[in-house]
Amino acid sequence: MAEELAQNILGSKSNPFPDAISAVACIDNWEREVVEKRKESGLFYIPSPSSQFIPFGFPTSAYNFDEYPSEDSFIVSATAPDTNNIYVPESARRNFYKFKPNLWHRAFLYRGQNGDYVPCKPSMFRYEKTEKEHYYLEECIINDEFQALVFSLPLARLLTTEGVKIGGHRPIHFGTDFYGLSQHYGNKTSLLDLTSNISAALFFSCTTYDSAEHKYKPLSEAHLNKYPLGVIYAYDIFNPDFALSAFKDGTRLSAIGKQLFKNPGRQNGFLIDLPINVDFEKLVYLFPVPDNKGKITREPVKRVHKFYFRHDKVLIDFLFERSYGGKVFAPGDILQRHWDYVLDEMKSVKRVSHKAIESNLRRNPNETFETLIKKLKSLGFEITEKSSSFTSDEIKDFYYELNNGGWDDFCSDIVFPGFDGHKYWSAFHDLPTNPNYRDYFIIDQ
Repeated sequence: MAEELAQNILGSKSNPFPDAISAVACIDNWEREVVEKRKESGLFYIPSPSSQFIPFGFPTSAYNFDEYPSEDSFIVSATAPDTNNIYVPESARRNFYKFKPNLWHRAFLYRGQNGDYVPCKPSMFRYEKTEKEHYYLEECIINDEFQALVFSLPLARLLTTEGVKIGGHRPIHFGTDFYGLSQHYGNKTSLLDLTSNISAALFFSCTTYDSAEHKYKPLSEAHLNKYPLGVIYAYDIFNPDFALSAFKDGTRLSAIGKQLFKNPGRQNGFLIDLPINVDFEKLVYLFPVPDNKGKITREPVKRVHKFYFRHDKVLIDFLFERSYGGKVFAPGDILQRHWDYVLDEMKSVKRVSHKAIESNLRRNPNETFETLIKKLKSLGFEITEKSSSFTSDEIKDFYYELNNGGWDDFCSDIVFPGFDGHKYWSAFHDLPTNPNYRDYFIIDQ
């Protein structure tokens, strides 16, 4: 079966799986086979008996556990911060972490699509741009305005910008991935969504998002008539250059993982940043192959496998109902509700703040405040001093939920790896009662 899938015989466009469930079951079995083969051939990282003594924060600590963590857990993993982000200080460079979906014994990430869209590109690059549109300035400035909204939440500023001292450690910064969040909450970016949860990929392959009503819906008969086949991609996460997130093809894989806002964690979210002319389907990696003299050459190996299945309306409706109308994977929160309102407003009046322009300038060193304003005005934007921010009622709602079981729930599936991981988990879980940080957990902000 593994060989057939690898050659795209079963699951090809001419011979699709009979339905989505059959596709998922077969692909899931294939992943297990691939993992076992890689373990046998030494291509899969197996921790040594001494790994239990590796401290939290060591580069490979995410692979070392005294026992197998839950498949649904999120592993605290070191990552490189976005140094062009105005909310990330220079001091965070060595102590920046994310809550990464567990990849223990995983071979693939997945992407589900409700139709066969070729080429497979991020939303920002799906349409031709005119010279007047200024190198995707409109999309980027909207993302910058979204960032201002995210960091108007005090707890987001604490975890990402200020950092917290836990376990006697110097301040640790837990990254709020604003660009990844922007992708997850409806904005156009250079990112494609991936997931370590094939059930999430299945959901997205059987639904569509209604941007007018701001909710997911099961595929209609009209859609099925136009796109009778759905697609699930399996992205091979094997990386010969271990620990490098930026691959030699110019792409960059990252985890958005668990965030204070719910959607990314529910979707076990990962992201791949693609250059403008790169088709996701055509990605490869270079596998090291020694010859009989020991010389290493690198041969291209297909990284992305594409599987087709036939849509079935009865099954689509069943899966949608089982996901509680999409709330399992997109439960909604103050960020979703507020940003939906902003996007609706932008349909009539496009408005961005000085704060968004300041943020954009960090990534556009050849621009000035004045040149950006001129270009934005030519695109129909109004400029305002007031940046997007949560209302006092929204913040109260957030903290009310957080302090009534929400923080315990947030921490429940987080794993700090290493022999001293339990110490860090306890200190993190107890932040609301820590005198240095409890003001960030008070409802009446």
